[in-house]
Formats: sequence, C-alpha cells, structure tokens
Amino acid sequence: MAKVTWSASVGGVLRDQDGNWILGFNCYLGNCTPFDEELWGILDGLLILLNKGYKRATIQTDNLEVVKALTVKGVGRFSLAWKSSLQIFDVPPNDVLEVLQQDKVCGAFEQLI
Repeated sequence: MAKVTWSASVGGVLRDQDGNWILGFNCYLGNCTPFDEELWGILDGLLILLNKGYKRATIQTDNLEVVKALTVKGVGRFSLAWKSSLQIFDVPPNDVLEVLQQDKVCGAFEQLI
C-alpha cells in the first residue's frame, strides 16, 4: 500500500501543568505523511522544551499510530530529515489564548495532574 503524502505544516502549543501558555511554534515540512507530520510536531515541541531547560513533558496527540510507535519503538528509532523553518511564538495570538482559557475552564488539565 502506498503512503499518502501532501504538503504539510506542523505547529503546537506548549503549556504548563495548569494549562497556561508557555509558547507556540510552527514549521513548514514540505511533502510528508500524516504520521511524519505528527512526529515532527512532537519532536519540535520536545526540542524547544529541552532548549528552555524543561526536564519533563506530557504529550497529547490524537494519532494512535504515533502513540503506539513512540511507546513501542521510542523516538530514537525514527529517521527524520531536519527541517529548518521552525518559528517560535512567545506571545499567544488572541484566538489561541481564548481556546486555552476554554480548556482550563472545562477542566482539561485536571486529569493530567
């Protein structure tokens, strides 16, 4: 079976244990599979956190294939070519800030503590 690829970008929001904004990021990936796209988002987020001195993180994804791959294989077994268009946002856009506040009000972070 052939893998489906398309022109993709990835992004994420890094939040503290209370759901507060730490930073956001995005990166153009070019042509890749949805699996690779999700892995890049996780990898970029982890690299940013490590660079900022964080030692622990909780990853949330809705891609079961990626969850299985990370828990069985570990990130070190994937060969992903480095992408260089990573952008980091220290201040959240207003639209994103509203969504983060809604998550906090709905108790989305209570289960993670």
